[in-house]
Amino acid sequence: MYEQIIKDQYTLLSPINKTFEKRIYNRLYSYTEQNKMFSKDQYGFRSGLFTSLTVYGKHENLLHSAKDGLTTCALFCDLSKAFGTIDQLCPTQMAY
Repeated sequence: MYEQIIKDQYTLLSPINKTFEKRIYNRLYSYTEQNKMFSKDQYGFRSGLFTSLTVYGKHENLLHSAKDGLTTCALFCDLSKAFGTIDQLCPTQMAY
């Protein structure tokens, strides 16, 4: 019976939480965009600015510098494996 109560609360709160979270995110995002709080070079989470664009831009800068006869050097690191993820547990599993 205890598991059923937790499950019912979880199913009720989940859509409410998602709606609340989305509204907060949209307000914060629009505020930061309107007030230009991020650098124009901030990529990854802003709409239309993908992380692949920054790699492309750096590559283009390197090519132009090399054509101009400048000494160039670049180091690109893939840090995707460095950051672990946490498995999310169901609330009934957390109770035990």
